[in-house]
Amino acid sequence: MKIMKKFLKILGIIIGLYFIWSIFFHSIIENEPSWHDSGVLEVMVYLFTNSLFSFEYFFLSVVVFTILIKLKKNNKIRFINKNLFAAGYFIIVIIGYISWRIILGPDIYLNSDLFIVNISRILFNPLIYSLICYNLTNSLLNKKNKR
Repeated sequence: MKIMKKFLKILGIIIGLYFIWSIFFHSIIENEPSWHDSGVLEVMVYLFTNSLFSFEYFFLSVVVFTILIKLKKNNKIRFINKNLFAAGYFIIVIIGYISWRIILGPDIYLNSDLFIVNISRILFNPLIYSLICYNLTNSLLNKKNKR
């Protein structure tokens, strides 16, 4: 029952983040010609599919949070859980930004007509995967230590 409560809490946070980001996203792009007839729910579905197909952040998040949690367990670093999450998210954003710039070119984010779409790929997708993977790796590593 405790696991289900935690899962529903994380799911609610993620859906809330999608809704808030879709309202912000929609308010910025409503004047763009290709997005002028879209609503908030359509933008929310777009953001959901955009983050669903950027699965490289999932693997990156699992690796980063596993390393950080193991370092914390071995007393190599001393972070509270909020700072550990923030450090992992910051590392994932930096690695993601560098990899997108290598793949798409150096000026892709600065000269784009839809700057907010690129910001969503760099900042929002890692946030969702960081929330999921931090809680997943933290619970799995804690179960392993309890046995």
